Amino acid sequence: MVFTDGSAALIAAAERSDRVRAAVSRDGRPDLAVPALPRVVAPTLLIVGGEARLETVQGVGHRVEEPRALERIAALKRDWFLAHLSATG
Repeated sequence: MVFTDGSAALIAAAERSDRVRAAVSRDGRPDLAVPALPRVVAPTLLIVGGEARLETVQGVGHRVEEPRALERIAALKRDWFLAHLSATG
């Protein structure tokens, strides 16, 4: 089976729940990690382009090449980790 970076990160979060305190997936393919998802206990942010959720970054597909989209994705990840990692010490 082939995993994307995001699905591999979710599987790692499930298998190393003692070490993973927060996870972010930007590739929108958590379905590739379905068997592992019930074991993910860390706060998890899924970033998907073009689908209505709390945050949407327009024009984002599998490959992000637009600089403003890259900056927005980086800011979402940064804010997520700052909020969740500092809250747990």
